[in-house]
Amino acid sequence: MRKKNLLSVVGSICLTLVLAALLLPACAAEEEPTPAPTTVAPAKHEITIAIYQSSTHEISQWIKENASLLEEMSNGRLIPKVYDSGMIAKGPDMIDAVQKNLADLGNCFPGFTSATFPVFDIYGMVPFLIRDDYEVWKAFPRINAVAQRAMEDAGYDNVVFSDACYFSSWYMTATAKK
Repeated sequence: MRKKNLLSVVGSICLTLVLAALLLPACAAEEEPTPAPTTVAPAKHEITIAIYQSSTHEISQWIKENASLLEEMSNGRLIPKVYDSGMIAKGPDMIDAVQKNLADLGNCFPGFTSATFPVFDIYGMVPFLIRDDYEVWKAFPRINAVAQRAMEDAGYDNVVFSDACYFSSWYMTATAKK
């Protein structure tokens, strides 16, 4: 009888230990879920583009199409605002407007700036020097270096000569550094 009693006590202890082993994980304190990493929305930047051509001009239309592509390609991070018809600056004053941070980008005809930057006239005035965009593309590193040097020598330290193109006449783009 004593054996039976001892056996039932040992059996009860074993059963309690097995049940405890099974139930302890369920009774353990739940871990707080790790919060999902928060993603900060990328900052949006408005880019001011100043052009002197009218809103119906071919260059205005082209710039507006490219501005919408820029916004699309940046997933809305870059928001270009095109101001045409000389709303920010007339053609001769475009580089000054970029220098003074009135516009981030400015499009102008180099002939407008010949008083300040005579070197710009060379590219459009010398016959057969550069006839089309392909030749501009080939010569752009040299054109850029000469144009940038001319602007810096004239005190335009906030302007980068960023592009040149040929649409039966020359056009150039100046970009603000800051």
